Amino acid sequence: MYALHEGFESLAGHNQPPEPLPMMGEAAAPDIPREVGVMILGAYGAIISAFLLLFTRGLDATMMVVISGLYFAIYLAVPTAFFNTEGRSGQLSLRTFLADGLETWTGHVDGRGALIQILSIPVTIAVAVTAIGTAARIML
Repeated sequence: MYALHEGFESLAGHNQPPEPLPMMGEAAAPDIPREVGVMILGAYGAIISAFLLLFTRGLDATMMVVISGLYFAIYLAVPTAFFNTEGRSGQLSLRTFLADGLETWTGHVDGRGALIQILSIPVTIAVAVTAIGTAARIML
């Protein structure tokens, strides 16, 4: 690494590495508001709630739902901790996001379309789990 440094010759007799350059990476989600994360959290919370209400008939099923709940907590706690530590993501307001949309690799997406794309999978899963659980309760 020292060989790539311009002042390598002057460091030949010294034990100190060169000063690191100040770097700050790009924000993880600078164009997604915090409210969208809360909506995602709500959709996954609805999935776990449907599991608890509709699928916990025996001890084995309850244990599996509890394990799923723990995975859910870890799954969302890690990115939440990263975003809270970073402090630069989620500062955009929901109103601005809906009005301006966001840029992707394939072009501009309006805010409502982006929100639909972001929430479509977790909301669809929540609806499906609720429908399947309700049907199972009625049939059994």
